[in-house]
Amino acid sequence: WEAARTLTWRAAWMVSEGQDALREFSMAKLLTSELYAKVASQGMQVMGEVHVPLGGRDLAPIVAQIRDSGCDCIRSTITGDSNLAFYRELAAFGNDPRLRPVVATSVGENSLQSLLPEEVAGHYTARCYFQGLRSPENERWVETFRAEFGYDRVLSDSMEPGYALVHLWANAVRKCGALDADSVREALADVE
Repeated sequence: WEAARTLTWRAAWMVSEGQDALREFSMAKLLTSELYAKVASQGMQVMGEVHVPLGGRDLAPIVAQIRDSGCDCIRSTITGDSNLAFYRELAAFGNDPRLRPVVATSVGENSLQSLLPEEVAGHYTARCYFQGLRSPENERWVETFRAEFGYDRVLSDSMEPGYALVHLWANAVRKCGALDADSVREALADVE
């Protein structure tokens, strides 16, 4: 699903740049068709699909479409600030997440903190990292980060691999005692 969405955005960008995007649009359609077939094989039905423009804020028509579809669950890949408008519209419409929850893969804690608890309670989000994970390592990382960059900052799943990769690289440099790419690459094989 994410691959199809990314290909669609890439194709739209290519068209805006005056490039031919037939291949990208075709690949996105193929991936989406495969997803729909998989969903159907599990006894589910896709009730609709809507693409929200990046930064889109007028989501009332989309929420009305969702309301009228009769769906039991909303699969969302909305990105960025459009999530705020989406969750607010759902709450204003009176969506009950016990009957129609959102399952999102593109909303993180930094967006969620901008919403009222009643606007997001009962919905689901799946991410690679959540700042609220309870482990000594994570709590130490969050504390170190906040001490450096401010206690109001929320760490996101894009920050975690960036942080980890910089430290992996530094450990590899320490291990091999060099900065050239070949030496560091070789040292990375045995670094934690």
